[in-house]
Amino acid sequence: RGIVHRDLKPENIMVDDYAVVLVLDWGLSKNLNETDEAQGLTATQRGILKGTPAYMSPEQASGKNENVDLRTDVFALGIILYEILTGEFPFQGKSRTEVLEQIMQRQPRAPRRLNRYASRVLAAICMKALDKDPDARYATAKEFAEDIRLYRDYLPTSAYKLGPVSHLSNWIARHPALATGLGTALVLVAAFGAAGFHKHATTMIRLEEQRRFEELIENRQEMARQARKNQLRALLETSVADAGAVGDELLQLREEEAAGIEPDRARAIQNEADELRVVRAWHIECAERVVSQIIALAIAEDGGHWEGLDEETMEAVRRALLQEAEKQFQLGELYQAHNYTWRWIMHGEQLGWNDAEMARLLELKGAIEAAMVERYGAGFHPPDWAKYGLDAFPGMLPPKGAPE
Repeated sequence: RGIVHRDLKPENIMVDDYAVVLVLDWGLSKNLNETDEAQGLTATQRGILKGTPAYMSPEQASGKNENVDLRTDVFALGIILYEILTGEFPFQGKSRTEVLEQIMQRQPRAPRRLNRYASRVLAAICMKALDKDPDARYATAKEFAEDIRLYRDYLPTSAYKLGPVSHLSNWIARHPALATGLGTALVLVAAFGAAGFHKHATTMIRLEEQRRFEELIENRQEMARQARKNQLRALLETSVADAGAVGDELLQLREEEAAGIEPDRARAIQNEADELRVVRAWHIECAERVVSQIIALAIAEDGGHWEGLDEETMEAVRRALLQEAEKQFQLGELYQAHNYTWRWIMHGEQLGWNDAEMARLLELKGAIEAAMVERYGAGFHPPDWAKYGLDAFPGMLPPKGAPE
């Protein structure tokens, strides 16, 4: 996405209870699609080192920050993979300066020299990521990840040239059923078939364990997403209910004031009403923030589109918005209520109002405009909110089918 983290290390990479990987601490990140001035960056000045020395790329270690790009993060990922394979840092020293000199000048020892059980393919992938020449590394972390996936699926990678035996082993892993048939035939020819069958059985067990693990991760991720949606829906309903309850208190104060009261009590009511308006505004703001989070979550899940909004969640959102619009009208907040109903009518397709809901919205908007004419005179015209740029709701509802 054009973002360079510039401080990737195990301490900044966490795995939550649902096996979801989280990258933390983006304080040194840089957007390659924006100018340094636009981002307010001083960390890109030449000669200024930013990051953790043990995980720096050669271009970072030399202070050539103008050369920092996506391949810088690839180098840091290569260091992390090196630690996984060997349990050691590829570049070590007694001081920060010594470590930086090794990063710029010394080639790390091959992972298999430190751990002879390390995969040859993973070791080759690791060393490609750690190439001091950025052009020789993976161009992006996505390419790096693709080679890891190919290794996992027993397919050739860009970093390691397989020999005939490795090709055969990978083919068996990818075609277990066919390999079983061929293995059975070989058993009839030679006793060596037993070893081939054992290898196939081992591969099948590994693949089945991998499938179950991936299924477990996917289920836990879905549980986490659903729990988050339920939490947001509950928070939205609570915020709207709290705003409505405060609105009811305001209506009661108005009824008491209209019945005729002492001047001292009138002042007390005014003070209390002013206080309740602040509380009510806060609850409304909370509700709208939750709506933004709900939509943002759906957009993120759906790859940059809003179609990921599930109907149950959207029904809760629409119910809350309609309830708040009606409460504003009851309180006589005509301009606020008119803007509120106008905005949600504008976003009717995205929010998925059904016929009954849209009819109620239009009816409410008409009643509000009639009340405004009664209050402000026959020459009153409803405001054109679009000229103020109020036709979007916190930037969270792009047109249907458009990227975020």
